[in-house]
Amino acid sequence: MRSGMMMAMAAVMVVAGCATVRDSRVNPFNWFSAARPAAGAADSTTGTSTGRTDGRVLVAQISSLHIERASGGAILRAVGLPATQGWYQAGLTPAADSTPDNLVYDFVLAAPVAVTRAGSPASREIQVATFISEAALEGVRSLTVRGATNGLTTRR
Repeated sequence: MRSGMMMAMAAVMVVAGCATVRDSRVNPFNWFSAARPAAGAADSTTGTSTGRTDGRVLVAQISSLHIERASGGAILRAVGLPATQGWYQAGLTPAADSTPDNLVYDFVLAAPVAVTRAGSPASREIQVATFISEAALEGVRSLTVRGATNGLTTRR
C-alpha cells in the first residue's frame, strides 16, 4: 500500500515537471521552428545585393534551412540552388539590415568562370554553414537566410 502511494506521488511529480521542460530551451523541439518562406533580398534583374564589394552574388534560390545546437552556440546550415553548375566560394554573410531580434544572412557565391550547363537540381545544390555564438543568439527571435528570389526564416 505504501509503495503504491509512493509510485503515484513520483508519477505526479514527473508529469508536473513536463510543462517546465516543454517550455524550456532544454527541449530541442522548442528551440527554433521549421523554416518558413521569406522574401528574397536582391534586385531580380542583376542578382546582386546592395553594398556587396567582393564580387559574389546571391544564390538563385534557398532550398532548405536548418539550425543545430553546438557547443557554445549553434550552426546555421542552408542549401542553395544556383541557376547553373560551376558556382563556387559560397558562404553566409551577415546582412546590414539585421535587427537585434532577427539575424539576417545573405547566401552568396561567385559565378563560374566559363559558361556551364544547368544540369539536374541535385547536381547544382550547394551547402553552406556558419557558427553563431550563444552571445550573438541572445535575444534573437528569428534567423533568416536570403537568396535572389526567396528566403527562409526559422523562429523561436
